[in-house]
Amino acid sequence: MTETTGTSKLIALFGPPGSGKGTQAEYLVRDYDLYHLSTGDLLRAEIKQGTPLGRQADEVIKSGALMPDAIIQGMIRNQVNSVLGEKAGILFDGFPRTAAQADFLDGLLAELGLAMKAVVFLAIDAEKLIDRLTGRRTCRNCGAVYHVKSSPSRREEVCDKCGGPLYQRPDDNRDSIAERLAAYERQTYPVLQAYENKGLLVRVDGDQSREAVYRDIAGALDRILAIPGRD
Repeated sequence: MTETTGTSKLIALFGPPGSGKGTQAEYLVRDYDLYHLSTGDLLRAEIKQGTPLGRQADEVIKSGALMPDAIIQGMIRNQVNSVLGEKAGILFDGFPRTAAQADFLDGLLAELGLAMKAVVFLAIDAEKLIDRLTGRRTCRNCGAVYHVKSSPSRREEVCDKCGGPLYQRPDDNRDSIAERLAAYERQTYPVLQAYENKGLLVRVDGDQSREAVYRDIAGALDRILAIPGRD
């Protein structure tokens, strides 16, 4: 099948909690004209709209169970079909997270005459991630995020933007973070390994400034997508 017109840049972005993935996603969406396909955003939208998939997802969340692949995959299929041609490509953020999801995505893209171009992984040492997350503080009012070492607020425990109180998330403690990172590694390692075997994996050193990380990502993607170098 011929590749679908207007949607040729298909990129997946991986990074453990605290790796700065959200910031890099913003840069990529802006500079590469990508549709940001985030599973978290999809779930919230489907639930808010009260769609059949959204109602199923809401029931699962309320029960405390893990979200079945079938629900996530249904949302991804609907969204990919609805946004084809809107942008120059799609940035998959938070998907695929398991080997089964990766197989599903490969099949879906093949049906549409598409293929993943690159899978970017922000690699960073676990101890450095723990330091980042234990020092994170969030505003209760506006959600602005600070760090007690690298980006503190001007007034201790007070948000610079709205004056609201800053707090530490209950799960931003060393034990909880270590468990989350271990779970992330177990879940995503087979997916990253599969993409590496296909020659699609781009490893980037995440222990740099956000600007340096993005320069590395953009340099790799420009080569892969045959985009002329940036000034």
